[in-house]
Amino acid sequence: MPLLSVKSESKNSEEFRSQVKNTLCQAINGFTYGENVDMVLSEVGRTTGRNGFIFEIHHVFTLNDGMLSTFRHLLHDDFVEDFDQDIDFENNLIRFTVYFCDTTQGKKKGCYMYKDIFSLNNPCLYYGLLCLWNPTRYLSFL
Repeated sequence: MPLLSVKSESKNSEEFRSQVKNTLCQAINGFTYGENVDMVLSEVGRTTGRNGFIFEIHHVFTLNDGMLSTFRHLLHDDFVEDFDQDIDFENNLIRFTVYFCDTTQGKKKGCYMYKDIFSLNNPCLYYGLLCLWNPTRYLSFL
């Protein structure tokens, strides 16, 4: 079944796609042992509706929590807004749908939400204000 051709919403989405693909390929090369010798990454295509790409890892016969947590950790990046993960046990594949941030509106959409200490989106700022307001209640663990 052919995929729809969707125009890129961000001028940097090709760069983001290649970065994600390279990091996933490096991680896959680290996990190619035992039954997973022939694991391969394939790029399925673009997502519709949001700026992103769909990647599939084929020939995954043994799957453990360390492998999944490594892939999840790699996809928590500044330019990745969100990702979905589907595991297909019948076809022995893992499908990642990676959504990228729009770089012009990155701070408004929440991709760089906790980078600044004095940002109003930072929960540490509110906790610090609560500690100043009532230190005996909010600093009782000290």
